[in-house]
Amino acid sequence: MTTEREIYLDNSATTKPYLQTCEAITSALREQYYNPSAIYERGIVVSKKIEEYRRYIASTLGCEYKEITFTSGATESINTAIASVSSSRKKHIVTSMVEHPATLEAMKKMEENGFVVTYLKPTKEGSITTEQVLENLREDTALISLIATSPFLITIELYISSLSEFHNCTNFVHIFF
Repeated sequence: MTTEREIYLDNSATTKPYLQTCEAITSALREQYYNPSAIYERGIVVSKKIEEYRRYIASTLGCEYKEITFTSGATESINTAIASVSSSRKKHIVTSMVEHPATLEAMKKMEENGFVVTYLKPTKEGSITTEQVLENLREDTALISLIATSPFLITIELYISSLSEFHNCTNFVHIFF
């Protein structure tokens, strides 16, 4: 009897979670389902737990805990990040032509609201390079929004070390993983 071994190649869309993750989620749903905004004891306990996770994630990422926002998924995360610059005096955004559909839709809305969006074209090797991004930054760039992994791109040459270069030009960089 032969057994087939599955090789799953669509992890940029959805990924099979670790067993420990499933167990933690199941436990939270069964035992810690209380409203974290409530003023009763169990709600307060859940609220404190959420803040504990927020601080852990922030320390892992090297940022302030107040910078961590929990969302329900990719589309909400993308919309939240992009909308966060909607009141900026700077009205330029850099993104790419091969972004997540939610990003491209949000960019259309930003254009309708007076933003100028530069759409970077991947190189013939399928990359968005740091140089492309830097060449398209302007004084009025409010946001750089790029997908880090994509089924459409072969490689992306944007490295985390490049983020400091981008931060010199804009206050907000959104990298979607």
